[in-house]
Amino acid sequence: AAAAAAQWQREPAEARRGSAPTEAELEADGSDTIASIMQYPANKPIEDRCHMERLPNGSWWFSVFDGHGGWQCSDYASKNLHINVAKAMASHLGDNLSDDEMGLYEGRMDRRTVTRALKSAFERTDRQYMVKVAGAFELGFGRDTRAGSCALGTLVVDGLLFVANAGDSRAVLAVNRNAIDGSGSKGPRRGNSRGPDSAPPAEADVDSGWNIDELMGQAALKDSVGESISPEVAEALRAKLLDQIYQLRRAEQGKLGEAPPQLGADAAAGVAGSASSPGASENKPSASPSSGGASRNPFVKAVRILTGGSANDDEDMEVKSADMHKSAFVAVEMSRDHNCREKRERELLEQNHPGEKDVVICRRPDLCYIKGRLQPTRALGDFYLKYPEFMRDSTEDPAAGRYVPPPYTPPYITCTPEVQVRTLRKGVDEFLILATDGLWDMMSSQEAIEIAGDQLRQPGGSPALASSVLIDEALRRAAKARNISIADLKKTKPGSKRRAQHDDISVIVVDLAKLIEMHYWG
Repeated sequence: AAAAAAQWQREPAEARRGSAPTEAELEADGSDTIASIMQYPANKPIEDRCHMERLPNGSWWFSVFDGHGGWQCSDYASKNLHINVAKAMASHLGDNLSDDEMGLYEGRMDRRTVTRALKSAFERTDRQYMVKVAGAFELGFGRDTRAGSCALGTLVVDGLLFVANAGDSRAVLAVNRNAIDGSGSKGPRRGNSRGPDSAPPAEADVDSGWNIDELMGQAALKDSVGESISPEVAEALRAKLLDQIYQLRRAEQGKLGEAPPQLGADAAAGVAGSASSPGASENKPSASPSSGGASRNPFVKAVRILTGGSANDDEDMEVKSADMHKSAFVAVEMSRDHNCREKRERELLEQNHPGEKDVVICRRPDLCYIKGRLQPTRALGDFYLKYPEFMRDSTEDPAAGRYVPPPYTPPYITCTPEVQVRTLRKGVDEFLILATDGLWDMMSSQEAIEIAGDQLRQPGGSPALASSVLIDEALRRAAKARNISIADLKKTKPGSKRRAQHDDISVIVVDLAKLIEMHYWG
């Protein structure tokens, strides 16, 4: 693969202090822009952080960190997580760096080993930060121990995309619709090596004869116990469902023209019943809201798993109407939101902390808090929800730290990320969006892909333009929701007043097609 010199263009100091938008680019070979960061603050200072670079081992690293309770944890993680990732990869895979070129671990990318390395790096970063703040806590400076951060990291190496997520930031992949139209998968699969004596492929070819019910049986079973489905089942499920969705949209295009922008689970179940493509399961009515939202329709469950949700989610599916059919790209969520508003996360907390009625407190159906204090169920920091040693006594000064009244049975959250893996394919995988929830509060994954794709693939388009337009659109929607102009919204100074209008917004757009072309992957 071609060697590249990554250039990190630092933003102005005033942007780091949260008084101006932040922008940076990552370039390859000194010319082509591979990725771009754009940030817009709500808090003062901004609590989000981002980092991207080409690591010494040749892999590409892109990450966003959504801080809460302060900027300290996200700042520390942005400066150290990628270092720990490189160390963990060297430890787990061996370090084959030479003096004259970057070691690319060519042909040695075992999925499980890299997954373990990523999880180890997150856990090591969390421990290191805990050591840093422990002394402050012992001295009574509890504020520093209150900070935490969601962490979303993406590693691209040897034609594989690894997404490690702890929190409610999100990674969304844009897939070329033309490449999946009619078949869901095209071209030969690549294995772990490019030589004539290569090992068996990491992902099996899709068996078009697989029945959707058989696929769903395996997928739903794994999903129910929190395990990842096998690469073979994942690829077969993805291929068949994307094909079914697309064929269904074409068959129902006339009716869908009158449909709302986003179909709910019941509506999607009804539409799924009209599908006539081979392998479509018999339609069954979806569960009513009062039954917990667990749909009994295999097609509905499959779409939820495909788009990153649980088979038992009670949230609306990200299945779009005719507008989605017109888009050149299909959004594939490469991470799940770890937030206690999600039914699966609430159920897990209730299961692990039986008898604690206040383990999750919901102020609204979409606004829930662990012990009334924190929304993310996975995060770095927030040690008072992990270790009793970091909770002050009820009689101590509130400045000494957090206090959670009994029952108190930590840990309630974890820093260990959920990891998803995908083999990148030329002409199929186009670009990736990583963003904090300030963006996703304002738009769906499919909407973000369409907005970014229009800017990235137009003449003169770039990741910088795509990320900038995404933030502009998020601000436009925030202003509209409050019935004010964008100009008035931007006039609001960072701090509590602007934070009441929108969250910190951080976006990275990665042009995967350029990386694939540059490294001859796919």
